[in-house]
Amino acid sequence: MKIYYSPFFNGLTFIDYDKHKGGLLGEAVESTAGLLGRLELLAGLSYPEEVNETLRQQEYYELLEEIIPTEGDPLSESFGIDRQDVEASKEKETQPLYRVTAELLKWRDRLIMAGWNGETLPEGRLKNLEKAEEKLRKKEKQLGRKSVIGRGVADRWRALLEQKYLDRLRKADVVIEVCYPSVLIDKLVVKVIGGVNRGKDVPAKHDDADETLKPEHCTVLTVDEQYQAYEWLTKREPRAKEVVVCRDAQRLDSVLRCHNLPVAGEDPQTSGHHVVNDIRCMLDVPESLVWLDCSGDYGLQYPFDFMTEDERQFVVKTLHLLSREDMLVAVAQVMIRTLNQVPGEVILVKADYDVGAALTEHPLVATLLYNKDAGAKCEKAVYDIPLGDERKETRFSRKTYYEVGIDARVRDLTASYSSLDQLIQSPFDYVVEREAGLREPINQSDLVTTEGNVAHQVVQFMHEDGELMSEKSDEAFEKALEQALKEDESKLLSQAENQFELETFKKILKDSIEVLKEIIAENELIPVHCEYSIPEGDDKSFELDVFGKSKAYLDMLLKDKEGNSYIFDFKFSRSDRYSQKLEQNKSVQFVFYEEIFEQWNKQEKKHGPLRAMGYYLFPLGTLFVPEGEKGSKWLKGKHVQAVPLDDKEHLKDALQALRNSYKYRMKELASGKIEEGESMELSDLEYHNEANNPETREMFPLETEYNKEHLKGKPYSPKHIVLKGQIR
Repeated sequence: MKIYYSPFFNGLTFIDYDKHKGGLLGEAVESTAGLLGRLELLAGLSYPEEVNETLRQQEYYELLEEIIPTEGDPLSESFGIDRQDVEASKEKETQPLYRVTAELLKWRDRLIMAGWNGETLPEGRLKNLEKAEEKLRKKEKQLGRKSVIGRGVADRWRALLEQKYLDRLRKADVVIEVCYPSVLIDKLVVKVIGGVNRGKDVPAKHDDADETLKPEHCTVLTVDEQYQAYEWLTKREPRAKEVVVCRDAQRLDSVLRCHNLPVAGEDPQTSGHHVVNDIRCMLDVPESLVWLDCSGDYGLQYPFDFMTEDERQFVVKTLHLLSREDMLVAVAQVMIRTLNQVPGEVILVKADYDVGAALTEHPLVATLLYNKDAGAKCEKAVYDIPLGDERKETRFSRKTYYEVGIDARVRDLTASYSSLDQLIQSPFDYVVEREAGLREPINQSDLVTTEGNVAHQVVQFMHEDGELMSEKSDEAFEKALEQALKEDESKLLSQAENQFELETFKKILKDSIEVLKEIIAENELIPVHCEYSIPEGDDKSFELDVFGKSKAYLDMLLKDKEGNSYIFDFKFSRSDRYSQKLEQNKSVQFVFYEEIFEQWNKQEKKHGPLRAMGYYLFPLGTLFVPEGEKGSKWLKGKHVQAVPLDDKEHLKDALQALRNSYKYRMKELASGKIEEGESMELSDLEYHNEANNPETREMFPLETEYNKEHLKGKPYSPKHIVLKGQIR
């Protein structure tokens, strides 16, 4: 049997069916994972049960427990885990060290794939891997079998090197043709392939001398936005044996279907477009090639980026591996050789932006564009595509939209803490979502967000059942958790693959609710409402002087024996950003809550005056409150942490700063500056420079670690592209 192998082969690999006389009978095209499975099958190598990564982590953790030092642990520190948390975790059995263990296990597997067989590693973090491997071998020798740790993918490759399995593969006449430079393939895989091929070296037909890109048949096609490249392709007449390179094959498939063109991935003789998601996914070279999203870099993922520079130099030298620089050159050569072999037209499509985010220029495009002697053509994509019904409905002009005036528009929108924070920190998101009403599908991939939702609901359900402050609340907790997990937004946490995370979450939340009860009891408070809306009723709002219609939802409203009010806001987070907000008096949430509560309470007189507010972080079991008034003057205890003001950073008048920020943003929004500045650098934005003026401090500054470089926090599909002065 003949196997064509490359790390990049997959179901989208291009095959010239004419060359293979109509099929691949007795032949196979495999990626690294596919090759491993096929060789194990042919060699008769099987495992009694499926390898469970969670069990591997647990066993590796037990192995490391005897190795990791008890003080000044460099491993946990490098992963941002405090040593005190580590010690506390052993008592509570929450084991945050599993985060370190999972990462170390990846390091170990990565080194084995690179040819490491337990040899000496440098002192420090990697030395622990060497010690763990030595202990593992002794343990397996005593057991007389492979441990769970030793059943990972890297260990499975290593097992194929046993002579009895190589003999079986040779008897089956297995021949592996490598269609990728051997220097870029994991050394362990290369060893196995060499053993299967009867001791011969892995073919190195791609490891020849350097080439330069031949520009004679190359065209650089430029578009403003990435989605325009897909639309251009739908207008291009399909051509036989033309391959489209596209990192997002699903998006291309959708575009082709919408325009009633041949579906991506069909037989290239019957359709025009055969799609691969990487230029290296080619067994044979097509007659012509379109690289639809030729931007970014070479797709280099250096496997040893987890190491420090000293560690990397040691391992590269010891195991005779490629450096990052050499690997980059080798990957570039793969692409250049592939393009040079295409006999017909090569089109590299260069986009300046992808949904507003600036794209970097690909090195191959730069070579063609800026080498005057290269002779490559550069053209602008020209096509006429009418807008579909959906886009016509969502298109509106900023100018006509505000003919009724900004004040009328403000009253149509209800201000909330989240909307104000989004308007200040991610105004582009505010325009797209709250003004244009364009929403992306809900993404449930964020497990942390789901955990936060469930934590809020459990406290709410326990309070509604009158069991939150009960001395025997175990049954109430289980009942509330079961009820919360049935909610649509919480189902992700109850899925089978997240069972380990659910058990860890359950333990943390249960302990944290007990701490919350202690805080409430120590301060002699009574929980009055959970998820309490101001004003009461989902369809009601309260008129504030600057913000117009306003609404707030309080996680927990409490009262003391004198009838004074307290607000707790719950966060399922370990982040210090909430204490920093209190240090700098920059919590939009607390400023807004205090204002709407006091103004509404003056009118309704339903509750006593607001004495204090605090952030309760479930994973930390700590209530963070500002020092002094509205905080530590009224809230105390071993689980309450007072946060002092930072004299240099804090806003003197946070409410006035919030009003100023709101007015400034609304003027920008009315003039269309939000859309115009959507892809600009923060340093070029008027609001950013004005708000970060240390002399005035009259507006809320942008959280640059949150905003990164631009005004938006989320990606949007092509229909949400914002042009100057309008939304489309």
